[in-house]
Amino acid sequence: RMTRPGALIGGRKVRRAMGEPNDLTLLEQIAHRRDRTAYAELLSRYEKRAYSLALCLTRNRELAQDAVQEAMLEVWLHASSYRPGNSAGWILRIVTNRSISLAQHRKKEGKQPPDQEAAEVVDRGPSAANLTEREDLLKALREALERLPLLDRQVLALHYAADLTQTQIGEALSISQKAISNRLARACGQIRTELAKAGFAAALPLLMADRLREALCSGHEV
Repeated sequence: RMTRPGALIGGRKVRRAMGEPNDLTLLEQIAHRRDRTAYAELLSRYEKRAYSLALCLTRNRELAQDAVQEAMLEVWLHASSYRPGNSAGWILRIVTNRSISLAQHRKKEGKQPPDQEAAEVVDRGPSAANLTEREDLLKALREALERLPLLDRQVLALHYAADLTQTQIGEALSISQKAISNRLARACGQIRTELAKAGFAAALPLLMADRLREALCSGHEV
């Protein structure tokens, strides 16, 4: 399970308020004072986005939880290595790296691929007997996403699941904003082409950010 903020400070959750410290201040407090309250606050700010991103990249709840826990531990241990700038990108890049590493490790072990586990979760759901056109579209969309290059999937996940801007993604991945923009456009274009070939041309206007995010997360609840 992910470490909850309350568990770090006697069960009391940190509440954000006016005049709250920014991320840089929190990271400095963690780096120099090993401040658990600062760590709990930072975790509370990023836990949901980090888990959503990890779930998009691993397609497995348990792996996503492990990835976030390991990533936030790395933040705790290496906060001093952060250089002022894009704190969200720095943190979520660590989450990205841990997620990909865990997913690749599971694949090498020959265990059930995460996308199959995701499919089983959907099949066991209450609407399994009555798949709607929307669910069929999501299935086709997930299959199209699987055929994208790994970096393109990462960029899509960072943009649609982690809500990072193109500039933030570029900083996080050490790629220019223009390259990120081109990758997003190319990936979305490829997805639309594959969906049209699969018979979903009429649904393409409905391919909005929330639908992409849902497909990236394989139908799991975030």
